[in-house]
Amino acid sequence: MSKKYILELTEAQLRTIAEALEFFSRFSAGQFHHLPPSFERFLWETHEIDELIRKREIWEGALNQAKVAMFDMHPNASLGIGNEKLTEEAKIAYDIYRPILELFAKEYKEKHPENTSYSVYDHPGISYSKEGRVIIK
Repeated sequence: MSKKYILELTEAQLRTIAEALEFFSRFSAGQFHHLPPSFERFLWETHEIDELIRKREIWEGALNQAKVAMFDMHPNASLGIGNEKLTEEAKIAYDIYRPILELFAKEYKEKHPENTSYSVYDHPGISYSKEGRVIIK
């Protein structure tokens, strides 16, 4: 049995960990276009819309070129979380960030019972790594 650790985090710290792990997992899968929400907010807050759209086309093109060079994939392709080619570390990252996002979805629903929309995070996801999903209390 692996050694276990317990972390005590603020909500901001937990959100930052989830963002970083989701970015790492998606980047490892070739999903270069997926930016962390905090970085997306930064771009929208610091750029004019026309400038942002123009610049986004430039950096998305550069990222697609990098994906083709690194992964030998079509620019619109990516590995899914269950793909055998995906690194174990990317799967571990998924098994950590997914339960965090599920917790935030649950807390949001409890705080806003009038919101009846569905989220993919309303139900537990599948575990993909050999380590399994984290437990959050």
